[in-house]
Amino acid sequence: MKIDNKVFSVFWTVFLIVLVFSASSVLADQRYLVGTGNFNDTAIWSATSGGTGGESVPGSNDDVILDANSSGFTVTLNVNATIDSLTISDGTFDASTFFFTVLSRTDVSGGSLILGSGFRTFVGDLTLRGTGTLNCGSSNITLRGNFTISGGTFNAGTSLIRFNGGGGAIQTLGSALPITLNNVTIDQAFPDNIGARVVFAATAGFATFTINGTLEMKY
Repeated sequence: MKIDNKVFSVFWTVFLIVLVFSASSVLADQRYLVGTGNFNDTAIWSATSGGTGGESVPGSNDDVILDANSSGFTVTLNVNATIDSLTISDGTFDASTFFFTVLSRTDVSGGSLILGSGFRTFVGDLTLRGTGTLNCGSSNITLRGNFTISGGTFNAGTSLIRFNGGGGAIQTLGSALPITLNNVTIDQAFPDNIGARVVFAATAGFATFTINGTLEMKY
């Protein structure tokens, strides 16, 4: 079979354009907090640390970063939002009452993450360390990865923390500090989580885990 070179060339060019576009559309962009305001205000987001605001609002492919140049600034969630990752070393992220999902890792080494009173889902690992503060408020939190506390300040409030790794995953709640939780659910419900386990582990020295509210095991 003979293939027309011109047709093949056009096809190959279109294929490459689609491939490049598809690849660029899934690459994560970084969004740095450079001012105080609502989450959907483009004026508070920059593509560089301490840069000029005006970048697009973070989405599911974007890494949200609050760093030293975010000091004194607060972003307040005023819409339902899904982002790729969240890194906080300074400043404040207030999730307020809206649905909030982080698809990969969340790292709080400084500043504050305030979870408010809505539904929060952390698909990747959640880490609190350094001088970071995690205030859970009255939120409903689903953890699908590990939760590690090696420093900082953890306030459980009246929250519910639900471990739901999926696929029979083994999740770890690790701490180097005594921590107090409020309500905890370990979801082993059939069929998605059959065989799932949560390991409470001291990551350094001796740690105690206290549950002030209810501990529910779902089978």
